[in-house]
Amino acid sequence: MKIIISRHGEAEAKSRSGKDEDRALTPQGIDDINKMSNFIINSPVKVNRIFYSPYLRTKMTADTYAKALNVKHPAESYDCLAPGNYCNDIISDLTQFSNSDTILIVTHVPEVSQFTATLLGMENNLDSMIFSPGTTACILIPKETFKKGKLIWFVSPDMI
Repeated sequence: MKIIISRHGEAEAKSRSGKDEDRALTPQGIDDINKMSNFIINSPVKVNRIFYSPYLRTKMTADTYAKALNVKHPAESYDCLAPGNYCNDIISDLTQFSNSDTILIVTHVPEVSQFTATLLGMENNLDSMIFSPGTTACILIPKETFKKGKLIWFVSPDMI
């Protein structure tokens, strides 16, 4: 299985409601996710499903990916991907997919770094997992164990 882990695109500093969960992507954030979508389109992977945190900025990121990547299933919100939660809780739901599937997960810092490090077996090297807005990591990992994944790429929009 391939798991693409993405930090949401750049978000506005403050939402109109004043709630963190209502912060929308900035025009730069949308632009960056479109760049990353083009990168993924030109890669050898085809995204089958997208899951995101229940925050507006991750939903906007997931929807932008879904449209650009022509993902057949609508992106789905998962509470365990919200800030302060443990992203690994999504693993039990990922076992229903095959090892040939590619799943894109959109979440936040520091959870995006922690989840990536866990899948790679690099929990002690968390400082090397710096996700600027829009950055993605693609990991090849056996769904039978969800351990000792292999990094396929680690790319940020400013590298493209």
